[in-house]
Amino acid sequence: MAAVTATPLPSSARNVVPRRVWLFVLASACVGVAIVAALLPDAVRQVAARDWRSLWQPVAYAAGLVLAERFVVRVPVRNHRVAMGVTDLVVVLGIVFIDLPLLVVATVVGIAASQILAEPSLVKRLFNVLQYMLSTAAAAALTALVLDLVGRWHPFGLTASSGTPFRPSLAFAWVIGMVAFFLVNYSMVTLAVGLSVTQPFRSSWLRAAPVAAADWAASTAYGLLIASLLAHDQVLLPLLVIPIGLTLFGNRAWARTLAQGQRMHSLYSAGRALSKGMGEVDAWRDFVGQVAEVLNCEGAAVFLGRPDDGALDVISTEGGPDRLTVTDSPAAWEQAAKGYVTRSRWPRAATVMMEAEGRVVGYAVAYGPRVEPDFTTEDRETLLTLANQGAAALRNEALYREAENERATLRDIVGHSTDGIYTVGPDRAVRSWNPAMVSLTGYSEEEAIGQKCFNLLRARDGNGVDMCAADCPILAAAKSGQEEVRDASVLNKDGVARWIRYAHAPIVGSDGEMDADVVVVRDVTRERQTDELKADFVASVSHELRTPLTPIKGFLMTLLREDRDFTQDRRNEYYKLMLVQAQRLERLIEDLLEVTRLETGAGLVDSTAIDAIDLVRQVVERFTSEDPDRVVTLVAPNHAVYCRGDWMRTDQVLANLLSNALRYSPAHEPVEVRLVPQGREVVFEVRDSGPGISLDEQSRIFERFQRGGHYLTREQGGAGLGLYLAKRLVEAMGGRIWVSSRLGSGSLFSFALPAEPSLQVVTPQKRSIG
Repeated sequence: MAAVTATPLPSSARNVVPRRVWLFVLASACVGVAIVAALLPDAVRQVAARDWRSLWQPVAYAAGLVLAERFVVRVPVRNHRVAMGVTDLVVVLGIVFIDLPLLVVATVVGIAASQILAEPSLVKRLFNVLQYMLSTAAAAALTALVLDLVGRWHPFGLTASSGTPFRPSLAFAWVIGMVAFFLVNYSMVTLAVGLSVTQPFRSSWLRAAPVAAADWAASTAYGLLIASLLAHDQVLLPLLVIPIGLTLFGNRAWARTLAQGQRMHSLYSAGRALSKGMGEVDAWRDFVGQVAEVLNCEGAAVFLGRPDDGALDVISTEGGPDRLTVTDSPAAWEQAAKGYVTRSRWPRAATVMMEAEGRVVGYAVAYGPRVEPDFTTEDRETLLTLANQGAAALRNEALYREAENERATLRDIVGHSTDGIYTVGPDRAVRSWNPAMVSLTGYSEEEAIGQKCFNLLRARDGNGVDMCAADCPILAAAKSGQEEVRDASVLNKDGVARWIRYAHAPIVGSDGEMDADVVVVRDVTRERQTDELKADFVASVSHELRTPLTPIKGFLMTLLREDRDFTQDRRNEYYKLMLVQAQRLERLIEDLLEVTRLETGAGLVDSTAIDAIDLVRQVVERFTSEDPDRVVTLVAPNHAVYCRGDWMRTDQVLANLLSNALRYSPAHEPVEVRLVPQGREVVFEVRDSGPGISLDEQSRIFERFQRGGHYLTREQGGAGLGLYLAKRLVEAMGGRIWVSSRLGSGSLFSFALPAEPSLQVVTPQKRSIG
């Protein structure tokens, strides 16, 4: 538990009493002086008469007032403290047995003596003397008036006079007088407190009136009972010691209970103020306001340590926040807090440490108690309790900020993840849905949350079986408590099928049941397509490799037969056939190597000026010389056409397109090669009369390992690399390639290269054509 320390201030700043309170005290003093001046001559005459039988009563009364002050219990009521004791009881006895002049003088003497012994504040001494003198005078005067009226009118057959001894039947007169005592006494106190703390008189009067009235009623009843016994049966007086003593002890216990209850209420109010806005300045302002109200002081402040910023934030009832640059240490914080208090001239400040989990996290200050000259022990304990609650809130604030930062980071990670992430509950209803899931499925977050996941995804396995019905991975993860990874085909909002790989990570509660399932989804559609293409490619390459090797092996085995003697012409024929198959095998291997070079970034193209007409003529002549029976028509402008690219790669692309066209066109149908300058491009076209390509295959024909179902058919073979290489080479030269086709109407393959007006032409003699 932290210790409470008081911050000393200059004497001029201590015990500051508002000017309006001084004016009220001075006005009351004027009234009191007038009353004393009117009654003092009669009092002096009674003392001068030396009737000691009548003088011992005022002396005993004054002594009783001094003694009664020792038994005062201050009961906390909200932010007020109501003094409860036997003083009013003594006043009742004084009004019953002492004449008004001596009663007023004895009251002044007794209260003044008690205040000198107990109250250090001069203004409070003066006020308390005036308060009791005026209220006692009013009570005695009203009682005498009531008794005089009873003597005149004889209500209910009663008789009395101003000098009538106490009779129980006339007790109502003294009760009426004590009502006046209560109203004057309590109203003066309420008015003084209201002027001091600038509160409305009515609210201040009603705040503690029930408690004060209860104390007044008990004191009046005991006083009249004692007066009755003194007047008629003094033997029974000792019996009243027990109930009066029990009342005093009961008041003390009640005061402790109320103090404890008020402390709990204060903690609740302060905690509620802090909980309204975790870490917000307004919440701390409400907190220091609660502290000032509970302690009934001028103001309060908190000094909140910010170790990460090397600062101390100051929030007080006067404003803020202010930030002090301070070294990160409790000692430096304390010195900075005390310096701030001194500069702000806060009177009679009490400073306490704010501790949480054994660490000092700041300081709390209360200043300017309005009722007492300084903070009482109970006040300091309350301040300390409130400070520790504030420290706990500050610690919670730090934890809250850390948690919010972590949550924000997690939100950013989930929101920017390329993988789909969603969570479901045990009922398989979607609880969260990140943007990647929106892109994958087409369902927005608002559409997905609350829906059953199986209605959104419609997952099927490789055999088309409904996975959610047959073997739900969420239920499997909940049962095993382990991660479940599955591949499934799902349908998006538009009905398009996608293959996903999703991992289910269950969150298991303390009861062993699954609280939620976190699902990470990855779109593996392209991977599966690539795997399928690779498998098809391996099968195709294996077939293509066996195709030339099989005849080569057969011819070699035939030539090695010893039982046959082949003529030289037959041998040459076999050699030619083996050479063709070896060349076919060489082209396949070259294509594979070319793909490897392109994928690794090697095998890039050069960029030079090319005579496009000369290049096309050489490619056409090469093919027609190899197969004179085939007709290839060349259509080109009658003027020079230049483009920019790589001669060898351009030759390779055009040869690939022309080779495909000749392979898949009927032998009697011609193939047309056209060269068309179009603005900043030079377009190479190869038109065939083949079976054509379907529209859906046209979008994939230039992909790696792709072969059409009709065009580039399985019967014709091929590894599906020629068009992929053509596309990559054309794009590397800054051009583009495309196809236009319709089933049954042939195909038109085109590629365009940037036009080149330069005359620096690369001739075929300067470049080798592989």
